[in-house]
Order: sequence, then structure tokens, then C-alpha cells
Amino acid sequence: MILWLNPSAGISGDMLLGALLDLGAPIAAIEASIASTGITGWSITPRRVSKNGIAATYADVVTDDGAPERHASELLAMVRAATPAPVARLAAAAVSRIAAVEARIHDSTPERVHLHEIGGLDTVVDVVGVAAGLHALGITAVYSGSVALGGGSARSAHGVLPSPAPATMRLLAGALVHGVAVRSETTTPTGAALLAAMLTDYGPLPPVTITRTGHGAGSKDFPGHPNVLQASLCAGDSGVRRRDTVMLETNLDDVTGEQLGVVIAGAMARGAFDAWVQQTVGKKGRPAHVVHLLCSAGLAEELEEFLFAETGTLGVRRAVVERRELPRWTGTVDVDGQPVSVKYSPYGHKAEHDDLLRAAAALGRPVRAVAAQAATLAAAARRTPTPPPPAEITGAMWQGSSEHTPGDGRLGDGGLGDGDSGDGDPRDGDPRNSGPGNGDPGNGDPGNGDPGNGDPGNGDPGNSGPGNSGPGNSGPGDGDPGDGGPGDDDQGNGGAANGASGQRKDQA
Repeated sequence: MILWLNPSAGISGDMLLGALLDLGAPIAAIEASIASTGITGWSITPRRVSKNGIAATYADVVTDDGAPERHASELLAMVRAATPAPVARLAAAAVSRIAAVEARIHDSTPERVHLHEIGGLDTVVDVVGVAAGLHALGITAVYSGSVALGGGSARSAHGVLPSPAPATMRLLAGALVHGVAVRSETTTPTGAALLAAMLTDYGPLPPVTITRTGHGAGSKDFPGHPNVLQASLCAGDSGVRRRDTVMLETNLDDVTGEQLGVVIAGAMARGAFDAWVQQTVGKKGRPAHVVHLLCSAGLAEELEEFLFAETGTLGVRRAVVERRELPRWTGTVDVDGQPVSVKYSPYGHKAEHDDLLRAAAALGRPVRAVAAQAATLAAAARRTPTPPPPAEITGAMWQGSSEHTPGDGRLGDGGLGDGDSGDGDPRDGDPRNSGPGNGDPGNGDPGNGDPGNGDPGNGDPGNSGPGNSGPGNSGPGDGDPGDGGPGDDDQGNGGAANGASGQRKDQA
């Protein structure tokens, strides 16, 4: 299923959660995923409300949080504990974006940055709740219209800041936006982080059939402007998806292999879709390398700065490249009692190499023999291109991106990118995955031959698989629950220093 959003009044975590509930996402599944994180003292109560005559669902989230400010690493640990695993990956991708953007704003690092307005448990409830709702509805792709941005200013822990908050603006790099005549925050950092984590496409909606439409309400009321997020479930579009990307290239003849490895891993960790190196002969007959990075338009500037700083190059070429992506989904086969994940596309399938290694070790058999048996079983279980039930959905938004993992400098296991071998999934390739033919670093298999990859250079030995998307984010705000300051994800009561126990911070 495709989710189409119309954020004409902006978007926040609670508005998106309310919209998903209005579309029929089961509250029991959402609550179960949130409970699996281990956090306590929270509740979600869906309420039917009217915003300027438009009926909508308001997700009333209340937390009994004694520590409304936390380090980003603490929030990541919480959301990574969520189940099922795809929910944890998507939620972690959103939080990691918050950490990365906040770190850039405050000249810190993701693992050390302290989150004020969005460091509370309500952020955990929002991101995990939204991820669980998307998973329960079987969403495989998200499209969105232009995102509304309000104006004005509000107090924050860092003083009076403009609205939208600096973090929100960084999060929305590459997004389609427009201004509205509202002197208040309409789009919050959590809402913007979720748009990035969902790999939202702002291009034209492909031919689809609308099956259901719902509305999620914000907490504020704007005269003459219904404060609701419209969301529609759509069926169709099982074919090739087109996406405009940016290709960055630079020639290097004075760096070591170790330095090139750092560049590839660093680019992937920063959100490149793909990164690879080609050998060539440069000026004066010198052996050289061409570094290629494929990324979103919103990430191009950051990756250019990274290339300049890390390689010492004096120039970087930039070109817009159209990328075409096939749908993909996963299944599991049983190899003599050992589960092996298999990724399918309309034209082929491939077993997860890490699973093959584990199964071979457990069975005491050669990896090649286990791989052959898994391939036979996968072929027998071959599905049509129609995505499977929600429990197995793995579209680009579920595994085609990966998070910024504070502290480790590489794609983490909590990221959307699962590193499955040979999937060709945009933003997938976990640098740690060494599956044959997947084009990930350390693979050594020339040419992945996997259907639907289509990335330039993916057939090169050691090519880094497509990585994740978008920079992280974090919302500076004023630290007062429910005040509606920029960055606190609250379009709530507008009070400058509410501070009421249990008052919701992340609203719109």
C-alpha cells in the first residue's frame, strides 16, 4: 500500500499518528510496539475532534516523564528495543536524524548531543507509534504534497528562535515546502524527521486507487485553517519507481587505500544512497581513483564538504541522475531447521548472506551447499510482485535506508538499511554486509547481478551498497512541555512555560 500525505497545515508526530489511527491502524498493535521498548508511564487515547468543521482523530499522548531531556543515545537505545524489527529500524532512523541535525546545529556529535524539547518519552511514543501504524497498514512507500511552514518565533532552551525551528529546516532539506499565514509552528522536528525516515517522495503521485482517507488532528486551532493532516491509503504502483538523485565525483591520485575506505564508510554513514571507487589513470600517467557518491539533493552539500575535508581534493563534480527502483519484499525459508531470509524482486531473489553463514556454521556444511538449498527453496516459494502481508513488508522505507548511528561511524543495525545481500534497495547497503554479489564493501564479487539495483558502479568489486537517506535532525526548542516553541514538536497550548506534569510536548 502507498500512503499519500497532504500536509497543508503542517505535520508533527501526533498528527501523523492520529492520521494513521483514522485510517484504521490498530491501536493494539501500536501500543504493543511501544510497550516492547520497555518504557512505562505513557498512554495513547484516540479522540474524535473537529477542526474548523473537519472531523479528525487526535492522538492524545500522555507521559509521566521525570526526565523530559535526554541524550540522543538514550532515545536510540529505547526505540531500538521495539518489536517487530522493521518498526525499530524505522523509529531509530527518525531519532538518528534528530541526533545528527542537533549535533550539527550545536557543533557537537550525535552521541554527545543533549536533546531538550524532543528528548522526552513522548518522542519515543510518537516515532515508534507511527512506525508501528505504518507497518500494521502495510505501507511500502510514502508520497507527500507540499509541507506547510508557519512563521513567528518562540522561546526555547537556547533563547528566542524563529519558527520553523533551525532543526526543522535542516530536516526538510530536499522537501517540497510552502509558507502559510500562521504565526505559529506548523511543522515540527519530529514530523520532519519522520518524513525523512519514511523516504518520502515529493514527486507526482503515480497512478493508484485511493482506498481510504483519514485525518489526524493537531492540538492548536487556527482561524480559517483546519489544523489537520490528510492521509490517504492507495493501492497500485507495483512497478518501477523513479527518483532524482545527485551524483558527486572527484578524482584522487594521492590517497591511500585506507583513506578511500574511510571515505566510503563515512559517506554511507552520512546518508549516501551509494558510494564506490573506480580505478583509473590520471594526469602524468599516475594511477588514480574516482570516488562516486550518490545521494539526495538535500544531502549533496554536506557530502561535498565531507569529500573536501576527508580527501583534500580541490574540486567535486555534481550531476543530477535519475534513479529507477524496483519493489522488493522478503520471506524466510527453512534450511534443515535454520531460518534464512530471502529478498525477492519482480525478477529474482537472493538469500541473505549473513544468514547463510550462520546456517552453514550451525549445520557444519559448506556455505555454497546451504546457499544452493536456500535458492531451491526460495524458488519454490516464489511470490508475485505483489507485496506480502505486513509482517514481511520490506519496501524501501523499511530497509532501503539506514540511520546515522552515533559513535560508531558506520551504518548501524538499527538503521532502515538491513544490508541484505543483492537487494539493490536504495539506501540499503550496510557496509558490514559481505554477501556475495550485493555490491557492499568487502564483498569482492564483481557485479552483483541483482535485479533492480540499477546504481552506477554496482558491479564493481567492493562497491558499497546503496545506503541511507537524509541527514539526521533535532529540534531546538524551549524545553517547556506543551508550549509550542520551535523545535519542541508541540503546537500545543502556546504557553511560554507550561511545565505541567504529563503535558504533551510533541504535538502540532
